[in-house]
Amino acid sequence: MVLITRFSRSEEEKNMLFWQFVTVGAVNFLFGLGERWHLNLEAISVGIYSGVFATTLGILWQMRYQKEVGNNTTALVYMTQPFVSLVLSFLLLGERMSFLQLLGGILVLVALFTGTMMKPRESN
Repeated sequence: MVLITRFSRSEEEKNMLFWQFVTVGAVNFLFGLGERWHLNLEAISVGIYSGVFATTLGILWQMRYQKEVGNNTTALVYMTQPFVSLVLSFLLLGERMSFLQLLGGILVLVALFTGTMMKPRESN
């Protein structure tokens, strides 16, 4: 996150995106060596959807706006992802939350709002 904030201020998002995909592709290729691949139309369509929407657009938006909000706010937003997934699984799939899960999620949300709403004091 720190490097994205640093370099996104001087580089275009498209240029940074290319190198991220090259790196991830190379690492995944190395880990996939020796595995048997069974590609069907369903697997290919899921891969294309994930690659275009979840990955490309998500990373482009991250690089576009992270330089404006900074590292700390971005990290706090990422911390909410497990809680949002838990709430959606509760609402959409009927899963149950334990008290500790709910308490942890509330603490993460409080940290998010506290970290983004409080302005730093100016030093003399």
